[in-house]
Amino acid sequence: MKVCSSSPRVRFAWRSYAVLLAGLCVLLWLSNTAEANPCPDASCGNLTTVIPVGAQYMSLALDDNDRPVVAYAAASGLGLLHCGNPACSDGNTNSTLGMDGQYTSLRLDGAGFPVIAYYSASGGDLSVVHCNDQSCAGGDESLSSPDVEGDVGRYSSLALDAAGRPVMGYLDSTNSDLKVLHCGDPNCASGNSIVSPDTAGFVGEWTSLELDGAGNPVVAYHDDASNDLKLLHCNDPNCGSGGDSIVTPDSDGDVGSYTSLEIDSAGRPVVSYRDVSHFDLRVLRCGNATCTSGNAISAPDYGGAVGSFSSLTLDSVNNPVLSYWDASHSRLKVLHCGDPVCSAGNAVAAPDDDLSSTAPLGQFTSIALDSSERPVVAYTRTSGVGLGILRCIDDDCAADDLDGDGCQDVQEIMTAPGTEVGGGLRDPKNPWDYFNPTGDGQNRLDDILAVVAQYGEDETLPSDVPNPAYTSSTDRTYLGPDPWNLGPPNGRQNVADIIAARNSFIHDCF
Repeated sequence: MKVCSSSPRVRFAWRSYAVLLAGLCVLLWLSNTAEANPCPDASCGNLTTVIPVGAQYMSLALDDNDRPVVAYAAASGLGLLHCGNPACSDGNTNSTLGMDGQYTSLRLDGAGFPVIAYYSASGGDLSVVHCNDQSCAGGDESLSSPDVEGDVGRYSSLALDAAGRPVMGYLDSTNSDLKVLHCGDPNCASGNSIVSPDTAGFVGEWTSLELDGAGNPVVAYHDDASNDLKLLHCNDPNCGSGGDSIVTPDSDGDVGSYTSLEIDSAGRPVVSYRDVSHFDLRVLRCGNATCTSGNAISAPDYGGAVGSFSSLTLDSVNNPVLSYWDASHSRLKVLHCGDPVCSAGNAVAAPDDDLSSTAPLGQFTSIALDSSERPVVAYTRTSGVGLGILRCIDDDCAADDLDGDGCQDVQEIMTAPGTEVGGGLRDPKNPWDYFNPTGDGQNRLDDILAVVAQYGEDETLPSDVPNPAYTSSTDRTYLGPDPWNLGPPNGRQNVADIIAARNSFIHDCF
């Protein structure tokens, strides 16, 4: 019998040995492949740069050279990072603007100068800073507080109209209302328009604002009284009285926190948000501009407690790309949907591979796509003591998967040795120890039932004829020492496989 070749079928007594040898051949091949990796350098993978500053409330944009520009809140005040190169590895300018800014929202004007809306906690005001250079250096920026009536400005979300004038949605905490402000000039110095287009109950938390093709504000936000997602589409640039559309596109449970809104090329709103009732990430794609019909709602990630701090953008074909926090594993996640409604072909990555950290990695995320449509994400790293900048290697933020089992290497070794819940320290060079027969990335009851359904369906029938009902995806051997340490198929579907599936329960490729 030849090893690692397509030799003639051997007798049943030797078949299990052949299968085991085939598995060893696969492992040998993977090992050789790893050694021959043409791109072993760190620069060939996802790149994480940590700026040593405590940072929260991140808002990210990319300049014309794909260099990240990030507004953030720090203990020393509102900060602005302008990276010196796309990787933020050299030539960075980090300015402290001195104001106590929270809920930051950043845009770049036509000259590439940052415009930042934020909540001034000391005064309870909505404030805007318009920088007069690309790095907000020199301490001579234009600063205004266009709304000081009560406690206003939390959840601020900023867009710039065609004339470069700021338009903002935010919460009026004093009156529990949603507010929209349209500045009369680029510095919000005069001619400002302020309205409260929704005053029904407690509304306006988790505000996210964009402008439609006519410059009219579109706002996604949370109704705290009913725990629903709401969407406002104004019928003029100032959201003047009358004619605005206000709808509730999702009221299934406690939904609508951590909203992030974009408008697709057809003028339809797309919103990411958290489903608190089910601990899921949700994505809404409206069927029309006012979200009154034809809406599609999906839950593209429901593995554990996910969806907090979501940030959404759209690729060139209107497929959503998101960053968010996986609270179950305290890790940053990036999702690239396979279609505009996130119904199939979704790619989920956990790209920050600092396995030594037990502190949260991935809160306060903000995402953008570079000129090659690769995600760039700013986020809080290691309990708020670092500002992380992630630059993905490709449009799916894919990491190495040496054994080709659908789990990234970093995901397979994410948990501590002997920790069963969440993965159990699998081997990234063993294609058999991730036992997920349904192939959905989550080991649940359906995987165990799939193995049970194959009980007795061995690789060959008693007459030594191949069994067409046999499936290798439900067949494993035990390697040990831990009960979830599995090896290649042995050609027999029996109780041992059912036990192996049970021991892999909740071992997710998150």
